[in-house]
This record gives sequence, C-alpha cells and structure tokens, in this order.
Amino acid sequence: MFYDKISTTMDSKFIDWLLAEMNKREWSQAELARASGLTRQSVSDYINRRRTNPEPDALTAIAHAFKISPITIFRKAGLLPSEGGEQASFEDWKHLLNQLTPDEEEEMRQIIEMKIERRQKAEQAARAKNFKPKKTE
Repeated sequence: MFYDKISTTMDSKFIDWLLAEMNKREWSQAELARASGLTRQSVSDYINRRRTNPEPDALTAIAHAFKISPITIFRKAGLLPSEGGEQASFEDWKHLLNQLTPDEEEEMRQIIEMKIERRQKAEQAARAKNFKPKKTE
C-alpha cells in the first residue's frame, strides 16, 4: 500500500518533471533514450505512464543524460524524501564539480569569484549613481 502511494505520486509529478526537462533541452524521446542508454520503448513507457516505477538504474541513466545528481532524480521520482530546491541545486552542483579535474575545479572557482566581483562592482556603481546627498540649509 505504501509503495502504491509512492508510485502514484511519482507517476504524475515525475512524468511532468521529466517532460519539462526534455522540453527545456528540446529533446525527443529518442534523444533521451540515446543520451541515457535506455531503449526508446522504456522512455516511451515512462512518459505514457505504462511504467510507473522506474528502476534505480534507469533513473541513474536519466540523471547522467541530464547531467544532474542521481539523488535529485530519485527525489523527483518520489523514491527519496523531497528536499527544498536549494538542496537539490547544491547536489547538482556537487555532482558536476565531482566530475572535474583539480585544474578544472580551480578554473571554475576563479570564474565564479570573477563573476561575483563583477556583480558587486555593478551593484556599487548603481548605488553610487542613485545616491543623492541630502541638502543642508
């Protein structure tokens, strides 16, 4: 009975999420199948709700195709407790960073630091532009 509740929840929410991710990437079912290594029939079965309980290997394959953390997709499928969006985003970043070499990690760190510094300077400039000193009488 408990599993039925999970698969029912997973059924509509997971399928909606899966379709949204495919649309975001402008992927067809065949493209998801190719990227994940799943068969086109398996992808079709999930999307058309003929299969409502994806196997962990299939979820992991989809996660790799989308380049996101398998933990995130397990949550989307209702197989792990859902966390806030911030936690899922952190897990996705962590998953991506773990795929980098140490040199690539350092390069990404420098890029992020540069972007933060650039944003802070732009915010400072905007505040300075909008600053109006009080008139003294």
